[in-house]
Amino acid sequence: MISVHGSFSDRLQGHLVTKTLVKTFDTLAPAILKQLRDAAPVDENTAGDPRKTAGGRLRDSIKYGHRYTAIGSVEMRYTTDLYYAPYVIHGAQIPDIYPQAARALLFYSHGNPIFTKHVAAHNIPANDFPKKAAEKIAPMVSLRLREAMSEVLR
Repeated sequence: MISVHGSFSDRLQGHLVTKTLVKTFDTLAPAILKQLRDAAPVDENTAGDPRKTAGGRLRDSIKYGHRYTAIGSVEMRYTTDLYYAPYVIHGAQIPDIYPQAARALLFYSHGNPIFTKHVAAHNIPANDFPKKAAEKIAPMVSLRLREAMSEVLR
């Protein structure tokens, strides 16, 4: 999520600023989306092997969700519908896994079934790629905003 907020004593000036912010962010939206997608992790071990899950599913699922506006304020949200995105971004501690309604757990590896009675606990390290993407694109966004605002606030 990217937010820009300001307060203005003059309501007309607030409307002009909001209009300029919306226009500027609408032109920046594709570049920000590209930066987020480029920063998203891709499982390189799955590339090119049709028996494995396709890498880049998280990257490909990132979308420009919504833009919210108020006087002097614009907020852009980028979203994904993948349930595991928070685990990638924030990490997770996975406990031991045991079968609940069956005698064994079933997994597939390279297209072959694997049965097991237990999966040991493990940690998924955090990968805060949205923050890394924001840090990388921040100078360009800041420059474009300064240019746009200097025209309005003259």
